[in-house]
Amino acid sequence: MPVTEIPTAYETMLRKADAAGLTEKEFLAKDSRKTPGKRRKLKIMTIKDIRNFADPTFLIENVLIEGTITLLGSYAGKGKTILALSLMRSILDGFPWLGRFNVSRTGPVLLINEESPDSVLKVYTAPVDPEQPFYLLHFQDVRIDSKTGCEELVDVIREIDPVFIVIDSLIRVHGHQEDSSVEMAQVIKSLRQIANGGVTILLLHHHNKGTGSLEIRARGSSDIPASVDLELSLYEKGERLILQSVKSRFKPFEPINLEIIDNEGIPEVHLVKPLSDEVVEAVRTCLEAGPVDFKTIQEQVSGEGITIGREKLRDIVKNIPGVEIMAGEHNKQLFQYSSFPGAFQ
Repeated sequence: MPVTEIPTAYETMLRKADAAGLTEKEFLAKDSRKTPGKRRKLKIMTIKDIRNFADPTFLIENVLIEGTITLLGSYAGKGKTILALSLMRSILDGFPWLGRFNVSRTGPVLLINEESPDSVLKVYTAPVDPEQPFYLLHFQDVRIDSKTGCEELVDVIREIDPVFIVIDSLIRVHGHQEDSSVEMAQVIKSLRQIANGGVTILLLHHHNKGTGSLEIRARGSSDIPASVDLELSLYEKGERLILQSVKSRFKPFEPINLEIIDNEGIPEVHLVKPLSDEVVEAVRTCLEAGPVDFKTIQEQVSGEGITIGREKLRDIVKNIPGVEIMAGEHNKQLFQYSSFPGAFQ
């Protein structure tokens, strides 16, 4: 433990002792590890035991893994809650998230929201079917930094058996100092016990003010991102939002381009196609009429509002499966569909 955190840890212990109505000595004596004559028998495991562990399974392809804790960080007002609700809807419906990322399991979801006003949640959840198992703990003062608070939450989990839990936000469900690695480790430990039961947990968290690398933007102790399984960051880039994997115990996914669209007063998260995908669609449309020269392709792409350099466009066109280059009049280079079966499928 860093020397600078020893006073904080000691103060935390004194607060807990005072809350329990115990002296410092009595509080320490309650810890079985510090009580003479009481030992635990540690369980030794072998590689054979490890081989019997469950394989990691994506709840949402490339994004969420079952039975893990994921931290989603961003600055205030950038769409964390809207994004989390879109994930919940996919798990409820079973439809691919953003139309692209498959869902492996459907079931009840639980939103623990200690931030959003009633009116805001009413708008945000408008697309959810009232008959679906979407459950909400709203301003219930859920606490995961006390034994009683954890037991209350576990009772709810046993009752509804959720597949996915969203906590909005982390700072609202505990009273510890976020800068203390000792205190935050205890908070994450409580959540870990829940996740170990097979529940996937998403923690919404705030970024520090200012700029810096994504690895250091999560507010509070570095033990917060260090203790979770995956850390995601949602940040602005121009007019778009980028969802990026910052930390993963598995293979991180490529950054996802997003935008929040107002759909008759209801904010919705939409996938923004990569530039190369937009170009490919425009080129395919252009080639449907037959062989064309590069200038015609440029005009088609530009006409669809796509801005791209000449050489980059040429490189993309050459690498589209099913496109072949042929010589036209005066050896002019033409592009056309390939005649082989399955081209452009």
